[in-house]
Amino acid sequence: MLRTFRATHLPWDKLPERVAIHTNDTHPALCVPELMRLLMDGEGLSWEEAWDITCRTISYTNHTIMPEALEKWPVSLMRSLLPRQFQIIERSTAAGARALTSPFPAGTTVSRRPPSSAAASCAWRISP
Repeated sequence: MLRTFRATHLPWDKLPERVAIHTNDTHPALCVPELMRLLMDGEGLSWEEAWDITCRTISYTNHTIMPEALEKWPVSLMRSLLPRQFQIIERSTAAGARALTSPFPAGTTVSRRPPSSAAASCAWRISP
């Protein structure tokens, strides 16, 4: 996909106008950190540029609401098999936490429950 887009000689910010990736459920969700890795490490884009392009290129639907049906990967496995993608997941999780807290008024508590066994199982709790 990126090789084909690169051949167009268009700037990378045009990728979402030519490519749409829709993921369904949890296992293809690794395409987010992988696209980030390819754009940053392979194409030299900054985090901000890669994040903007990735957010406009990839969409996600999850029809599975039961926690036991969602895939979970041990952090140690993710960290050892996919170290760069894991770094990207950690950074995007931290950025998400900051973005999530910014729109709430003073006095609102937003807390993150640490993932028990997987980087992909981040849960948020918002309380007034």
